[in-house]
Amino acid sequence: MGYTYSVSYAPTGRAQCRFCAKLIKQDSLRITRESGPIEHFGGDAGITNHFHYKHAFDAMKKGRCTSKIISSPSILKGFNGLLQKDKNAIKKEITKFANQWDKKCSGKVRAVSSKKKSRLRLSSKRRRSRTRSMRRKSKH
Repeated sequence: MGYTYSVSYAPTGRAQCRFCAKLIKQDSLRITRESGPIEHFGGDAGITNHFHYKHAFDAMKKGRCTSKIISSPSILKGFNGLLQKDKNAIKKEITKFANQWDKKCSGKVRAVSSKKKSRLRLSSKRRRSRTRSMRRKSKH
């Protein structure tokens, strides 16, 4: 399941920031994170979370190294429709976040995937040996 991110100005002051639980003021900059359709909910709906634009990056810091993150402004839908000062503020947050993310996750993604592969190989070997021993027992 991947996320899609968009950026916009809050049309009302009723949305709550998922990170700090405070209301996002009307016409202030916010980032929206949407998950794809979830089969558990019937496959039609996903989950939508709104964040103050700085808190979106704080929330991503807590994520796994394999999570989809905002690594460039091109990932954000609606970025081109923003005012220039807001574009610059988001670009600044992205570069600051990218440096921290690189420190956190450098080399970890490959290590995790190789561990999973070795675990899978071991488990399939164990399964084969278990089924062979069960066949031997049933023949005798």
